[in-house]
Amino acid sequence: MDMYKVMNKVLFHLLFLSCLILLFIIIPGDISARQVYFDAMSKNKIPTVKGEIGVTVLYELDGVPEDRLRLRPVLKGGTVWMLDPEKEVWIGTNEAWESMPSLHSNVKIKIFLGSDIGLLSLLVQDKKLGKVYETSGILVRSRRNFERYLRILNGNILQRRLDGKIP
Repeated sequence: MDMYKVMNKVLFHLLFLSCLILLFIIIPGDISARQVYFDAMSKNKIPTVKGEIGVTVLYELDGVPEDRLRLRPVLKGGTVWMLDPEKEVWIGTNEAWESMPSLHSNVKIKIFLGSDIGLLSLLVQDKKLGKVYETSGILVRSRRNFERYLRILNGNILQRRLDGKIP
């Protein structure tokens, strides 16, 4: 009878350990981790005359409240500011995280490109965890670059008309 009890205990512990191992295989990583997703898009790739561009932030938060997240624009190839919708003031990208506005889906951004093309992305900081996420980049062009493109395009069309290649 003692052998039977020992065998039961051994089998129970083996079953318990195998369940734990299986649990860690099925649920890898941190069990408390939440899945979040961020992306950004803009209908316009060319800023207005004032240098403004509207950006839509797409996100899935999996239960994380929006006010726990802050936004910061980043522009490779230029300088960028973001309008804080609550305070109605422009905030530069070099300001501290504490002065950045909370996450919202429509962001008004003002850019100054040092070159003809820049790459705009948004950083999203989780205030509680301190973790920073980055959206994919949006290629933006300067008005000068776009106007030069239009001049070349119109010149090519005019030349082809004069040459009789376009009726």
